[in-house]
Amino acid sequence: PDVFAREEEDLCRAIALSLEESKREENRRRKLENERNSISRMIETYENQRYYPLSGWNDELLPTDRYQWSTKDGKAQRRLKDVKLPEGWQWVSDWKAHVDTPGSTDNHGWEYAVDFQFDYYPAPSSGHF
Repeated sequence: PDVFAREEEDLCRAIALSLEESKREENRRRKLENERNSISRMIETYENQRYYPLSGWNDELLPTDRYQWSTKDGKAQRRLKDVKLPEGWQWVSDWKAHVDTPGSTDNHGWEYAVDFQFDYYPAPSSGHF
């Protein structure tokens, strides 16, 4: 009788381990499937400032200027706090300045122009003031 009880215990343990491994494998499969079906999208917003001779660069813009925070073309306002994700989406990371466009911005990600509708340059010149 003890031999049968031990064999039955061993069989129950083997079944339990097999079920646990099956669940882990199913979770791994679902995770891979979700990763394959996931969509990443970068949302860009641009900060705009104006230079004033007595106070320097600041966010006090003129009524005819772009919004302080805008889309790339400056036509729509896009403040960070107003960006809402679709239901079921989540942020991949916290907000950060994206400064990896060598030659088109300065080391802090800024571009400079005489006015918003003119060409932009990676460094300010006397014409930008």
